[in-house]
Amino acid sequence: LKRSTDLLFRYGGEEFAILLPGTGLEGAVATAELLRKAISKMEVACPSAQTINKATVSIGVASMIPKVSDRVSDLLEKSDQMLYQAKINGRNRVEFEFSPLDNVRKARA
Repeated sequence: LKRSTDLLFRYGGEEFAILLPGTGLEGAVATAELLRKAISKMEVACPSAQTINKATVSIGVASMIPKVSDRVSDLLEKSDQMLYQAKINGRNRVEFEFSPLDNVRKARA
């Protein structure tokens, strides 16, 4: 991460979250892909890995321009869905959705 406003924090046991304020979906996906490649190049041994013997990262990306009615939990929920999609689709990848909160907004309407 390069800007003082970007935040990285542990979100769960093996899960981390990165907040990139003022960054659109395209920039967030590009940042995620750079991160994925950097971790892959490190070639950290991971004997418990299911498919390959080195550590990799699966990343789910969500983006929003917040409205008063939006909740942070909506953004976290969508990024978590994308993370699990990355795992389902083979791991060591970035998954995202172009309109990540449309379905959440419709469900609440």
